[in-house]
Amino acid sequence: MSEKQYGLHALVVEDERICALIMVEVFRMLGISATIAKSAPEALSVLESNRVDLITLDIRIEGDMDGWELAAKIRDSGQCYASVPIVAVTTCCFADDFERSSALGIDRHVAKPFHIDQMKKVITQLLDEPTVVKDL
Repeated sequence: MSEKQYGLHALVVEDERICALIMVEVFRMLGISATIAKSAPEALSVLESNRVDLITLDIRIEGDMDGWELAAKIRDSGQCYASVPIVAVTTCCFADDFERSSALGIDRHVAKPFHIDQMKKVITQLLDEPTVVKDL
């Protein structure tokens, strides 16, 4: 993937404002637009009404549904967004957390705090995988 991927759009599911703004900036550096959702219901609403090419997801979002439940709902939805790559960006970093992410179909699990170059690499690798449809 080139450094600038115009036309791609990401969903940042994060209830902490600073963390959300950092993720948006990472996407901006890659030429990818991003929408922030502060809760699972808000994220589902964005997915229903917008094309999304990648999702970053905080596991410990507040509300009736945490990030684990949201990931499961996305994957089990049968909707066009069910196969969109998901990156868990979280403080949940024990071995069983990584296993749970994998079992739920989360593509990558990144520990907070992360290095911006590390996150850019994760994003570009996922968007380069042949299963991601890019209509530029």
